[in-house]
Amino acid sequence: MNLNILRSPIVHRVKYFIKDKSLEFILQDKLYQSLSLSQSEIKQYRDEFLQSKIIDEINEKLEEFAQNVTGVNKKGYQYKTGAMPLEKGIYLYSIFRKIQPEIAVETGVCNGVSTTFLLLALEKNQKGKLYSIDLPEVVGMDYEEGYFWEGKKGAAIPKDKESGWIIPTYLRNRWELILGKSQDKLPELLEKVKEIDFFMHDSEHSYNCMWFEFNQTYEVLRQGGVLMSDNIERKKNTAFQDFAKEKGKSIVYLGPKLAFLVK
Repeated sequence: MNLNILRSPIVHRVKYFIKDKSLEFILQDKLYQSLSLSQSEIKQYRDEFLQSKIIDEINEKLEEFAQNVTGVNKKGYQYKTGAMPLEKGIYLYSIFRKIQPEIAVETGVCNGVSTTFLLLALEKNQKGKLYSIDLPEVVGMDYEEGYFWEGKKGAAIPKDKESGWIIPTYLRNRWELILGKSQDKLPELLEKVKEIDFFMHDSEHSYNCMWFEFNQTYEVLRQGGVLMSDNIERKKNTAFQDFAKEKGKSIVYLGPKLAFLVK
């Protein structure tokens, strides 16, 4: 099993966050307190994940991206996959295996690495559906000013590909992709599904958009459901922290920029 492509510099920063045994114990203790996810279950799900063929399948697609995608976008940012690091993915997978969601929603797909982690867990659960909203940037395409939020960087999908193209066919039967801005598509989706068990933000990382998504989804999140956010910035953007404070909820950090709360 080749883990090299998934081991980006971000992975090492995440590992630094939990590599000290005392910190790892604290994280696992918080997972148990918040979700009753025990250390033995984390190990079981981690082993289950690593023994699957999914990492090799993802690596093959990421290698294809690396070989075929070069250059920068209009803002000068190097094109990249936007892939979730492996350690984050294992915790995400473990949480999904534990909470057994019937209806899950995420914003932000790009090439589909984190979405694959979620769908693999649903397949193992033999239940549940994931709705994903995405507004992808396609490599080499020109977009009018303001099409993407001003803070967007280089995450993009290759030409002639669609959002989530990395996701294996055998995992797609529990997935529905919705293209467009979350500000437009999320209210429509939530009106349709009525109640959700899980939400994850990984789309437009502006304060206003994050707050909008948290506020919208929290209203239909069941009691005991999970609200998660990637790319939280403790100094630059405190939308998640501010939202948790307003709701009186504790935050569980899975890494420097990935965290969740339980309703």
